[in-house]
Amino acid sequence: MHFLRFGAFLVVGVVLAACSFKAEDGKLTPDAPPSDIPPSVQFQFKQSSTNESDQVLKVRIVLSRVSRIEATVNYTVTGGTASASGEDQDFAITGGNSGTLTFAPGETMKDLDVVLTQDLVEEPDETIDLALEPGTNVTLGENATHRVTINQNLLPRVQFAAATSSANEETPTKFQILMNAASPIDVVVEYVVVGTAAATNSTENPLDHTLGTSGSVTIPAGMLSVDLDPGIVDDAFDEPDETIDITINPVAGAKAGEIAQRVHTILNTDAPPAVAFGAATSSVSEGAGTALIPVTITPQSGKTVTVDFAAANTGSASAGDFSLVGTKLTFTPGVTTQMITVQLTPDTTDEDDETAVIVLANPVNATLGTPASHTLTILDDDPPPSINFTQAASSAGEGAGTRSIGVTLSAVSGKTITYSITVGGTALAGAGNDFTIAQTTFTIPPGQLTSAVDVTILQDTIDEDNETVILALSTATNATIGDNDVHTLTIIDDDPPPTVRFNPATPNQSVAEGNSGTTTFEYQVILSVRSGKTVTVPVTVTGNANAADFSIPTGDIPVVFQPGQAVKSIRVVVNGDTNFEADNTVIMTLGSATNATNAADNQVRIHTILNDD
Repeated sequence: MHFLRFGAFLVVGVVLAACSFKAEDGKLTPDAPPSDIPPSVQFQFKQSSTNESDQVLKVRIVLSRVSRIEATVNYTVTGGTASASGEDQDFAITGGNSGTLTFAPGETMKDLDVVLTQDLVEEPDETIDLALEPGTNVTLGENATHRVTINQNLLPRVQFAAATSSANEETPTKFQILMNAASPIDVVVEYVVVGTAAATNSTENPLDHTLGTSGSVTIPAGMLSVDLDPGIVDDAFDEPDETIDITINPVAGAKAGEIAQRVHTILNTDAPPAVAFGAATSSVSEGAGTALIPVTITPQSGKTVTVDFAAANTGSASAGDFSLVGTKLTFTPGVTTQMITVQLTPDTTDEDDETAVIVLANPVNATLGTPASHTLTILDDDPPPSINFTQAASSAGEGAGTRSIGVTLSAVSGKTITYSITVGGTALAGAGNDFTIAQTTFTIPPGQLTSAVDVTILQDTIDEDNETVILALSTATNATIGDNDVHTLTIIDDDPPPTVRFNPATPNQSVAEGNSGTTTFEYQVILSVRSGKTVTVPVTVTGNANAADFSIPTGDIPVVFQPGQAVKSIRVVVNGDTNFEADNTVIMTLGSATNATNAADNQVRIHTILNDD
């Protein structure tokens, strides 16, 4: 059986177990740099036993850790039953029964040599009591005293069956401690443990064995051996081969033999961990500043793991949208998660969400797990631009041809923008009319700020009022319609008014009146060209005919040409009678026209009613 001891052995064991040491000319050389805090000094064991025939007993004094500077400790013999002088002297200490031991920088242990005097006197067991006091650059540990027991009889030797051993961590292992002769009493063997294997549990270095940093086992009286079970922990952590370094010291009834130290190497057989992203995807707003992408190793490793990372060229985000901080992650033993920092570059451009693909590569002390790539979606947080006409109104003559009506965005967009317009106004659309528009749906590519609606104004010869083409923004995708959403284009007419005259093809007429009934005669009034306006021509009727002789139907005068009409008629309705009378005349004279000019000819028509009675 074995048990844990605390106090001095625990302090020394924990510190020494935290660093790995190797012996070089009486020094322990650490793998890690020493601390600047002064170490503690103490005896390695609180007691030891020997017999006087051993000649020299080495009592070991240790520092808790390496010091960067020289350290000293004072020792003295404080008592005991053994004699330090005189004719019956039992021992002498090399260097004197009190003195100072000096630890050079990097040195962690010193041996105090106790020279024994062998005599032929039958005497009981004798003791030597030693004590330490701190000198310079040290503090005093718990094992500040040590008792040496000098046995009158030759003590059996206790030692390990072997000085070194090794085995896989999953292999059951025990360390046999042997005695060369049986003891009549129980022999308690204390031990202290150092080495690179962890004697205590921590996140960085999980427990490797259950010996602790110190303890003891008992060899029962009459027995020649005992097994020390290190309780090696079979874990799943990939880690370097580790050592358990055990030194034994029998408390009474025996003396340490030549193999008082055993170094056992625990051979690691665990596969390296897998390194991978914590998730395959994540998202972040572009205004967040940074994004943290977790990378994990599974399971925990006892080795330092590194992995490279970089941005792949498969994402839609450009180099100007983000950057990676660093190129490598390092997981020290015990660390299972590290973060990749992605620096985001905000902008004011409305654009599609973009992706950055980050990949892992070149793992050291690990394999690539799944997922080995991560897609970070950068969520755009910019509002869409507004779309407007650059002007609310413009004008152009009929002969202006094609006019481009400007459309603009409030800001450049990273998206494709489409918009549609509706067309209204007084002008008529289509070939043969006032204007044409080739399309009513338009596209603004990413990065472009302006667009245009082309209106082709058609030329004609018709005098007409100025007309309007009213364009209105009706729908938009990836943009909002702004306040300036209507444009009015005024088409300014450039045609002269038409001329008006009686149709030369219907000249003056002279016709007998007849004896009864009515006869209707038409006199055409014509425009030189059709007009887009209403043309009104007053007509003055004179002559010697009276109401009994003729009439002009209502609506014939004044002559009114509706837009697009070019021919109108004035009808003269003659009444027949049997009265003898002179010939009568109906004289029709065109007055000043509205929206037309009077021609230089054919402004008068005379209808003569010939008397036939």
